[in-house]
Amino acid sequence: MEHWVFAYGSLIWNPEFQSIRRMRARLEGYHRSLCLYSTHYRGTQECPGLVFALDNGGTCEGVAYEVSNDIWEDVDQLLRKRELVSDAYNEVMHYVTLSSGRSVFARTYVMNHASGQYAGHLSTAEIVEIIKRGEGCAGRCLDYVTNTARELKKLGIQDDKLDAVLSLL
Repeated sequence: MEHWVFAYGSLIWNPEFQSIRRMRARLEGYHRSLCLYSTHYRGTQECPGLVFALDNGGTCEGVAYEVSNDIWEDVDQLLRKRELVSDAYNEVMHYVTLSSGRSVFARTYVMNHASGQYAGHLSTAEIVEIIKRGEGCAGRCLDYVTNTARELKKLGIQDDKLDAVLSLL
């Protein structure tokens, strides 16, 4: 059995697990968005940061990792511990299209709109201000955003909304 994980944010540049292969991939029906208040990794309850989530609509270019059966149980536990620290994400399985043209069923994490951490209503200026001040147990929000942008650029992935935010930072 194959196990795939779709990455669109920090999992691209900091997966914390071994994979058989890593390929550019596209997910239909969702887009990458700085729409999740981070009160743990990149912010605090008192001063939240913002991190990426998959929000409804559009397309998201990212990375798919194939994980060996031998370590899948460990990777599964690691992902759930890392991504499900609150009710902000829903763990889902979706088809993604690999750069080879092949379609695979992959685990990913999408925004839970019912969560109090949903921040999909913010203006670009508000997003920038939150990113500038956010810092949590995993570091500064600004570093998270710039690391993601750098890796997307290396992959040849254009993200106009992210570029607009970066131009103001």
